Amino acid sequence: MPSFSLGLGLGLTQEFQEGDESSEDEQEKKERKDEKLDEEESYDSKETKCDNNILGIKDHQEGKRYVGKRLKKPSLKVSSLYNQKEVCASKFVDPDEVKVSDRIFSRIGNRCEKIFQTKRGYVLGIGIIETMQTGLWIHADVIDAWIDVLNYEEKLKSNSAVNRYFFDTSMVRQFIFDKNIPFIERSDKFESNIKDEMKKDKEILTFEKVHLKNDFYIICINLKEPAVNVIDNMNSIAKFSRAYRDAPNELKILFSRYLMKVNHKSALILEGVEPERVNMNWRTRDNHIDCEVFCMRHMETYM
Repeated sequence: MPSFSLGLGLGLTQEFQEGDESSEDEQEKKERKDEKLDEEESYDSKETKCDNNILGIKDHQEGKRYVGKRLKKPSLKVSSLYNQKEVCASKFVDPDEVKVSDRIFSRIGNRCEKIFQTKRGYVLGIGIIETMQTGLWIHADVIDAWIDVLNYEEKLKSNSAVNRYFFDTSMVRQFIFDKNIPFIERSDKFESNIKDEMKKDKEILTFEKVHLKNDFYIICINLKEPAVNVIDNMNSIAKFSRAYRDAPNELKILFSRYLMKVNHKSALILEGVEPERVNMNWRTRDNHIDCEVFCMRHMETYM
């Protein structure tokens, strides 16, 4: 089969002159080396360029041939955004972004000056965005605006991809877990919070944020393969029931009861599912300040 390059390989471009007798030995050695490597093959074309690298080019007019390495992995440009979402944390910041950041955190001017606004009405002023500084609790409005951005990006996905929906921080309040309030009253209040959000019967992942005792974590409800997952960065040695009390289970029951009312096919199965904590390769200890940052990161990357 013909070989081709995706154009992101590294290495210096090498040049050979076919008519030069003094370089024949060097050229033959290079060609024998290329034949041994499956991923280093050249093809004839007038011009093939990608990301400023010239790979496998033969100029018939000048009699020059360029040999480059073939990329082992697919280019990000041809990778599906819907199957795997990777976030590059080492990306360089644009100079304009640096100027905006310096302006926001300069503590100069009106703290109520509007910096960011979404179509759904989430408005962030300088004072609220300043809570993203190191050592401060991030304001709930920042997380809500981030959720709105993520929900917008979900609309750009293909129809065959699993949909995700993120509820804002107003969805889950302490009253939901207050056993002193009758269950019917709590259920009605919970239903009123989501009736405008869950209009269509779809297989989706829903993310709800819970704030209990200086800890901010995520409860993910999977309706495609019914499951309730707790995503938390805290390294707690306490048992699941003690660490989260009845919050995941209570939320699961309230959500499944709502699904029953709208005749969702996963309602009964979801009610019988036991909540589980997602295993992570890393966790933090005694860090109650950055839990919102971790929540924002988990919502962006968890599929």
